[in-house]
Amino acid sequence: MQADVPWKSYSVKVEAWYQRAPEFKTEQTMEFVGVPSGPLVDLEKSFSSHDKAETLIHGVVGVSKGQTIVFDPASMGKWQVRIIEDKTGNVLSDYVPVADDGTFTANMGTLTAGTRYIVAEARMVDSSGLISNSSVASKSRALVTAAGTMIEASLSSRAASGKAPFVQTINVNLKNSKLLSSVKAVNWEYLKDDGTWARVMHDDTAEQTGINYTAKIDQAGSVTYRAVLTNKYSGAVFTTDPLMLTAFDVPSFRVNAPGVVQVGHPVSLSVEADPGFNAVYTWRLITSGGYQDVSGADTATFTFTPTEIKNYAIEVSGRSATAPDNPAANVTKTLGVKAVNPLAARASLKGPTYLESGKAYTFTAQINDVVPTTAGKAYKVLGYWSLPDGTRVDGTDLIYTPRPEDKLLSFYTYVEGYPDETTVATLPFKTWTYTWPSNWKISLSAQQTDVPATIKYLVETPGFDIKTLNGEPLTYTWSLPSGVQRGSGNDVAGTFLVSAQGSYQLALQVSDQRGNVVNVNSDEFTILPPATVVTDATMISKYGTSYYAPGTYYVSLKISQMPRGDSFLRNDVLINGTKVGEFTGSGNYVSFADPGSYDVLLRTITKAGNYGEKLLNVTVQDAPMPQCEMKTSSTTSGLLLSPSCTVAAGYIKSLTWSYTLDGTDQKVTAKTFLVSKAWITGNRISNLRLAIETDLGAKTEELVPIQ
Repeated sequence: MQADVPWKSYSVKVEAWYQRAPEFKTEQTMEFVGVPSGPLVDLEKSFSSHDKAETLIHGVVGVSKGQTIVFDPASMGKWQVRIIEDKTGNVLSDYVPVADDGTFTANMGTLTAGTRYIVAEARMVDSSGLISNSSVASKSRALVTAAGTMIEASLSSRAASGKAPFVQTINVNLKNSKLLSSVKAVNWEYLKDDGTWARVMHDDTAEQTGINYTAKIDQAGSVTYRAVLTNKYSGAVFTTDPLMLTAFDVPSFRVNAPGVVQVGHPVSLSVEADPGFNAVYTWRLITSGGYQDVSGADTATFTFTPTEIKNYAIEVSGRSATAPDNPAANVTKTLGVKAVNPLAARASLKGPTYLESGKAYTFTAQINDVVPTTAGKAYKVLGYWSLPDGTRVDGTDLIYTPRPEDKLLSFYTYVEGYPDETTVATLPFKTWTYTWPSNWKISLSAQQTDVPATIKYLVETPGFDIKTLNGEPLTYTWSLPSGVQRGSGNDVAGTFLVSAQGSYQLALQVSDQRGNVVNVNSDEFTILPPATVVTDATMISKYGTSYYAPGTYYVSLKISQMPRGDSFLRNDVLINGTKVGEFTGSGNYVSFADPGSYDVLLRTITKAGNYGEKLLNVTVQDAPMPQCEMKTSSTTSGLLLSPSCTVAAGYIKSLTWSYTLDGTDQKVTAKTFLVSKAWITGNRISNLRLAIETDLGAKTEELVPIQ
């Protein structure tokens, strides 16, 4: 049924029965009142509420028709709406009437910040103002009352300064992070040169906004920023404290520093920056110890004195004078300096060491250093020569004329600026004086005195060693008579060949390049005609083919041919051209006092003046030394010493024992020697020696230990 008139009563009879027993009916009459149809209550989609103003809630009451809510006051009557808190039922506003279009506005007054769940409760009133028990409520909605105060915040950045161009993000830090949702906008401003603030523009038309801002400072300098925060609920504005960002230039500089310095003397290092750049510098010695007198640690020039021979590590940091105290503003360089003693290496001297006095010679000094010459050194090593007479000659090259008494040249090295600290290198030498020999002689010896004769010659300077002229060029000019010519050798020694008999004398002129000249004549010698007597000679040695000195040997001579009608006169014996004897028999003895090579010439002369020669070349050796092995045997009387001695040539001539007994020197000749027990036990005998002599005169002596 449908009630067309609101609030009209209608009687309705209701009958009920069972389908299978319709005869049993039950009737009931019921009274109905026509009530306007129940509306819907809906609140606005979004609320706006903050604690600094009254909160107004808007809504609508009506019947849903399609996508809209329609309110017909004629059929729906009058309605009132109030706002209550869900669940607790706390009343948040008074009843307000619903307008003819179904809308209503409820004033909740000023609320505290927080979240509430609210519903709109609608009730109907009749025309007389009576309130019916018919009511409807909206769905529960959350009402957030925001803080309407200024949103306080501060600014921060990871770095307040950096190298230009400096890019840095500035962050807005809310004092109460829960108010982030209350921020309507964050605008950025920068401080102008005239002291006023201007908005930071994102582009030509739009301002820069956002909770963060990335600032860029292209040139060295400072820019101050601040942020302006607006509360989207209350419109309250808060301006942060300013934040200054600084961009700085980083210096570009180089360090002027030597690689090698002199220990014990000040060393200066300096920096050189780009022209017009104002920078400050800080120096630091990384190496611990070994230095003193440090100065200029905060200036462009740093000085210290190394006191030890070692490597020093030095650090220098530079930054712009206007840059803040930021490690990024510093440019740090580390360098090494090696401290050495350059005088530890002495100079190397070159030049002759055997000098003729009065003659000029050239000498060169090479200045050495303890480091390579390519190293960058803060010092320079100089040097000078000191002559034996005390004269000083600066530089490394020297032309020097020695005196006979001079023996040493000295070269001193020193570091420029410190001439009192020196190291010396010396070059010892010997001097000699050129002396022209005053005595010259031509020595001759005939190898054959008959035609064709061979004469050995030797130019000598008796009492003067020609080697002391030290290679001075000499010129020898021979004047040879007819029939004499050179056979072999050179200007000073060799042989001449004589092709005719007769008497000869040789002449020689010797000169040097200094104007000295001497004329020398040989002794006159005679060359015999060809020999006509033929002989054969033999030297006999009991040692076989060996000859020893000192020794005497027999020479046997046999004449095998002589001119007819002539007869023998005598035989002459010559050794090395010197006559040592003559004989008329078949042989003669010759003696050799010293070892060496000997020419033994046997010349046979006849009564008619004819002759013949026989030459024997003899090599004489030193007599071999005896060798002994000492044998000892103990007897009842004492210690018996029995030497067993041998010799390569000849025989043992004698064994002589010498010793000291009770302080008295004694000597005995015997094949054996008995050392009595009394001598040994009483320590009475000492310095026992055995002397062995051979028949050839060879002697040895050895100490005999008594054990």
